Amino acid sequence: MRALAERLGRSEPEMPSISVPLAHEQKIERYRALQSVADQAEHAAERDRRATPAAQSPGEHITRVLGERPGAGRPAERQQWDRAAEAIERYRDTHNIDPAEATTLGPDPRRLNAGYEQIRDWEAAGEQILHARERLGISPPGLGTIEERLSRIAGIMPQRDIDPHRDIGRGR
Repeated sequence: MRALAERLGRSEPEMPSISVPLAHEQKIERYRALQSVADQAEHAAERDRRATPAAQSPGEHITRVLGERPGAGRPAERQQWDRAAEAIERYRDTHNIDPAEATTLGPDPRRLNAGYEQIRDWEAAGEQILHARERLGISPPGLGTIEERLSRIAGIMPQRDIDPHRDIGRGR
């Protein structure tokens, strides 16, 4: 060890200190954090790759609520349609909505006592649909909660999840 120290220009070999293991542990923690972020990004990218084909060959659960995809001559509308279609597919994929489920978003997660994340994702996908429908001229801007507004769109969720008394007193 002394020979190595002399070759490196030191008179004495460096003895490991307590800071060496600590620094090593910090590097390991940074690596794990970076790996976790990379894993999350990879998972999100995979989800997005699976959602993107919805724009190329949309299922009936998409065209029922968004209509046919706008042509290339209408890029702004096409972009809104694509975003909504991808949000639908991402939600269905993330929350394992059965491909045989005919409705767009499947059952209302609140009625299933689902977790916060699924409810949040359902609302986000619903907002994308509502926004796209407004931009595409399919439906006018509406009032009410997301659930109320979505319940007015045929085929978006199972009929059993639509409260028949929701709009009483609103004139709709």
